[in-house]
Amino acid sequence: MHAVNPRAAVGGSGARLATLPETARYGLLAEQPTIGSDLPLAPGMTFALTPTCAYGRRSAGLGGTVVVGEDAPTELNTTTTHLMRSTG
Repeated sequence: MHAVNPRAAVGGSGARLATLPETARYGLLAEQPTIGSDLPLAPGMTFALTPTCAYGRRSAGLGGTVVVGEDAPTELNTTTTHLMRSTG
């Protein structure tokens, strides 16, 4: 997850990635720590969610942007929250 406002990467990455046998050929893989996890949410903050899913050698990046509102979040792009099928 990335915070767009305030600007920072708040989600860590690579947790235990180096323990997977498939990653041995990449050499040194460093974990990125999670920062800002104790930052209280406030209206106007904006977050970009960028999860990735992999099936074998294929991957799909899905994501969206969410703004913290007074009473509820506002999802700016809802396309990726619905399952879309591809043929071919």
